[in-house]
Amino acid sequence: MESINKKVRGALTKEIDFKILVNIILYSVIVIMPFIVVNVSSPRYVIGKMIFLYVVGVISIIALIGLKVTEFNIEHKIALVFMLTMLIPSILSPQKYVAFIGNIQRNEGFVMYCIYILLFILSSKYFVINEKLINLVLISSCVMGIYGILQFYNIDPVQFWMFGFISVSDSIGMIGNRNFFSSYLCIFLFISMAIYIFYEGKRYLIYSIILFGSLITTLTRSGWLAFLVYSLIGLIFIIKDKKRIKKSVVVFISFLSIFLLLNLSTNCKIIGRATNSIVIDETGITKVEDSGRIEILNISWNAFKDHPFIGWGPDTLKYRLDSQYSESHREYINKHGAYIDKSHNEFLEYAVSNGIFNLIAYLLLIGVIIYNLIKSIRNDLSKLLLLTLIGYLVQSFFNISVIMVAPIFWIFLGFCVKEKEFELNEKII
Repeated sequence: MESINKKVRGALTKEIDFKILVNIILYSVIVIMPFIVVNVSSPRYVIGKMIFLYVVGVISIIALIGLKVTEFNIEHKIALVFMLTMLIPSILSPQKYVAFIGNIQRNEGFVMYCIYILLFILSSKYFVINEKLINLVLISSCVMGIYGILQFYNIDPVQFWMFGFISVSDSIGMIGNRNFFSSYLCIFLFISMAIYIFYEGKRYLIYSIILFGSLITTLTRSGWLAFLVYSLIGLIFIIKDKKRIKKSVVVFISFLSIFLLLNLSTNCKIIGRATNSIVIDETGITKVEDSGRIEILNISWNAFKDHPFIGWGPDTLKYRLDSQYSESHREYINKHGAYIDKSHNEFLEYAVSNGIFNLIAYLLLIGVIIYNLIKSIRNDLSKLLLLTLIGYLVQSFFNISVIMVAPIFWIFLGFCVKEKEFELNEKII
């Protein structure tokens, strides 16, 4: 009898250890992965994170096996369909290696998406969150945010270490691109703002000010738009709550102050970014001038319309355009000095690269998650998660999935699923 008890206790200990391992994996992706840069290969902002995520993927598989995960809910099943609708075009692709591993600049092929889904499943089942861990996550994001603000003033020791000079003077954090850095900041800014307004703690106001300041310095209009939509919807949730309205006023005054400080200290650089796309042509007509994104969307849309049911697989758009739309692609390259490798719209990217069924699976997954959050909307945690999710989706409409940010988003999606386990009045702060 005693030996049986020991075996039972050993089995329980083993399970607990695997759950701890899972959370170490998840938090390492959120806290450590974004800071990984290397000075040995190109792309320096991507390659180290890619290797880290491959290791995470292997450990995640071991953890799933150790935990004997066999029960899958509707969200998990949809995520697996999402993977299946990505696997088929990857197998049939003329560029199989790229479809599975990713192109040399992005490294976001089918294998990387498998890692995303592993993280999603683990997060939805085992992700542990409490005040200390929330602060760990937000402090690490603020460190990144502060670094981005320093880059705005042309202070960037990491770039100098990698290249021997500062090659890009944008606010890019250690993500490597201001658009992608913006999507990273949006996740944590939206979380910290909602925690401050819906819960308690002045530290979350400080986190929010830092992250907002950094978002402003990215000069990324998709991030700014996401912030605006997030704020307007959030206002609907609190319009009848005087205490939270007061907090919102504090947030507004704080954000306005940091905006004015950053703008005036750089000779109105931020305002200039907001208005420099509005031009008047030779006929006196006012129009919006962009950096080629509308052309990218048009070319990608045409490629999707021609073959709506199946593409060449993830990360293969450049190769498909070179093969099937060489004239349009060459014209774009000659005009802008850069090639097209993503659609610059996350939804269109899934459709053109993998086919309409892949996009439907993704939309269905997001739709089910949003539906469940709305069902429990009286819960402040549901409001927080819904606002953050909507904010991220808004910016993703003008942005792309990248390995520097996407795994964090999929972990967040997993927690949105796990949130169903919380009681309606349970607090995490």
